[in-house]
Amino acid sequence: MPPARSALARLLLIYAVSRLLTLAAAAVSTIGHPHSTLWGVLGGWDGNWYRAAATGGYPSTLPHRLTGVAAQNPIAFFPAYPFAIRVVWRFTPLTALGAGILVSIVAGALAALLVGALVRHLADTEAAERAVVLFCFFPGAFILSMVYAEAVMLVGAAACLLALLQRRWVLAGLAGALASGARANGLVLTLCCVWAAIEAIRRDRDWRALAAPLLAPLGTLLYFVFLRARTGSFTAWFLVERKGWHERIDWASNNWQHAHDFLHHPFRDGSDLILGLGLIFAIGAGIALARSRLPGVLSIYAFATLVLVFLSATLGLRPRFLLTAFPLLIPIAMRWRNTRFAVTAGAFAATMAVLVVYYGVQPMSGVAP
Repeated sequence: MPPARSALARLLLIYAVSRLLTLAAAAVSTIGHPHSTLWGVLGGWDGNWYRAAATGGYPSTLPHRLTGVAAQNPIAFFPAYPFAIRVVWRFTPLTALGAGILVSIVAGALAALLVGALVRHLADTEAAERAVVLFCFFPGAFILSMVYAEAVMLVGAAACLLALLQRRWVLAGLAGALASGARANGLVLTLCCVWAAIEAIRRDRDWRALAAPLLAPLGTLLYFVFLRARTGSFTAWFLVERKGWHERIDWASNNWQHAHDFLHHPFRDGSDLILGLGLIFAIGAGIALARSRLPGVLSIYAFATLVLVFLSATLGLRPRFLLTAFPLLIPIAMRWRNTRFAVTAGAFAATMAVLVVYYGVQPMSGVAP
């Protein structure tokens, strides 16, 4: 087998093993719970909303008084992932649930390969393979097997950052548009594109670089234009987020409270433990990234992603949001080898499995992923 194909096969094998671990942990979480199923675990929580958007579309009107649960509806969920589910659902024998899981798993594989390509561009094949291991077994990587939009968003993010480093401006912009059409935090890539364009223009007078920041936010902008035509409100998404999910910027007061509770009673509450460990990882990995000599667009993307979720009243440094800030893993992959790397990868894998079981046994009104 040619070296390139052999390397690709190894990366896909790494990803496949990580997905088998996720499925096994999800199956374990159903033991002793007669009304819980493997597919229900993978398609629960926000997966219900994504399937609703894929099969029933977005509502044409907003509730007159946006309060409480009445305001929760699919508008809160960006369209790129539901659209992919809808296409697979319509043109295959799969149910919407099966289509959502398939899209996530396939997109996760593509995201893993793109992360490997990105690190190979920066270092070498061995570092790229280590980065893919860390990415696939990262505690938050269970989300790549669930009906959530992170996998699609990560495809756009990794492709955009790689294209920026390769100075492929149109491709970077289109990949950024995919990410910003999958999740709101995909807009962070626009900052990366602006940074890269300024550098390209300043150094080489390469005005073609402006294509990237012009295209990257189109996913979000087109969704908001669609909502204006659909509901009559350009700010419908913000209204639903604020009134339905109580989402707002609280300048990290809620997250600081979780950190305080974690420091004083680390094992009293599962959510405090998860967010506290997430904060510790973000600080340590963030310092390593800041001290590295990696291209600026990687640091901008990772730190802006962390800031957005940390300032949020409802999100926080959950494992799945840390996964979207995947450049945090690159300095570890480039510097850690042998026993140190193996212990880290093993700890990641074990934590991912525990999290799948933890979220799998939570009632739908409990702590969400």
